[in-house]
Amino acid sequence: MSEHLTSCHCCGKVQQLPAIPKGLKPVCCRCGTHLSYCHKNHNHVSGLLALSALILYIPAISIPLIHIEKLGYMKEDSLLTSVFSLLSEGYWLLGGVVLLFSIILPFIKLLSLVALSYYCGWKHYAKAFAYRWVEWVGRWGMLDILLMALLVAYIKLGDLVRIDAGLGLTAFTLMVLLSLLASALFNPQCLWEQEDD
Repeated sequence: MSEHLTSCHCCGKVQQLPAIPKGLKPVCCRCGTHLSYCHKNHNHVSGLLALSALILYIPAISIPLIHIEKLGYMKEDSLLTSVFSLLSEGYWLLGGVVLLFSIILPFIKLLSLVALSYYCGWKHYAKAFAYRWVEWVGRWGMLDILLMALLVAYIKLGDLVRIDAGLGLTAFTLMVLLSLLASALFNPQCLWEQEDD
């Protein structure tokens, strides 16, 4: 199919796009905004970034994020052990929020992005539901940073406490950045155009 319909994300005008020569980008005939144009492997970069974030997921939650030294005692906590510590000490709300928004939802979001990027033959409603899910979870992406601040604030700091970042914090930061990049590069319009090939 040499021509297809697309809508401008700025003004909403639906227009027909002819085959675009290499090196040129289509623009909206109404407002001049660059239109997203899908080619066969458009979302594969997004899928690779999400897959890379998934690979970093295990070290991000299991390797110690911080090293705490207080009065000569050293304690290392990963994201997972921090959640269990919060829950065991009775901080159910904070522990539940960290568990949900830093461990469960990012994993499901990354799996959904990988599946959507490589088109696995889902029905229309399943693809639409999965994309809406990824979009909704993305709105809460910066909550991870807030939760890390809450965890540090949870530790009652005194003059005799020293906190150092662990390798898990690096893995967690890279995972969040790759997840944000994968979401930003994903083009949902390609989900529907793949069926026309």
